[in-house]
Amino acid sequence: MDRFQEFAGILDRTLRDDHVSIDGEYYRARDMRLVGGSVRDRVPMLLAGNGPRSVRFAASAGDGWITTGTGADSLDDWFDGIAGSVATFDQAVADGATSVPRYLSLDASPRNALESVDLFDEMVGRADELSFTDVIVHWPRDSEPYRAPLDVLESVVSRGLR
Repeated sequence: MDRFQEFAGILDRTLRDDHVSIDGEYYRARDMRLVGGSVRDRVPMLLAGNGPRSVRFAASAGDGWITTGTGADSLDDWFDGIAGSVATFDQAVADGATSVPRYLSLDASPRNALESVDLFDEMVGRADELSFTDVIVHWPRDSEPYRAPLDVLESVVSRGLR
């Protein structure tokens, strides 16, 4: 985690500044430059985090947060764990901003969200209640991982965004 945090800071500085020198614990660079100079409109840096330390780091250093939650045997337990991470994130987010993009990978749950339209709707609703702005699912496949019927995804997509 220390190495990742140092790297994220260097990446952020490199995207903002034209000349960057670093003498960190893990990385060193002298007069590092991007070809063409700094990025004027830096792409948002979304940071993943599941444990308390990485969630706090995502809240303080990222432009958004991505999580898969932690392992659980049931959907209720999985969402309970995510609720704990959301509480950690909310406590750590800069200036109490609630509009920070938050992404939840539903594929990490103990159930495949695309098993049925009803399950998908339930999981998206629960994610929304926890203030997630986006959910992520993989394209359904005929085999593992991510085995699910394509018609469920097609049904969800045909309804459009709500």
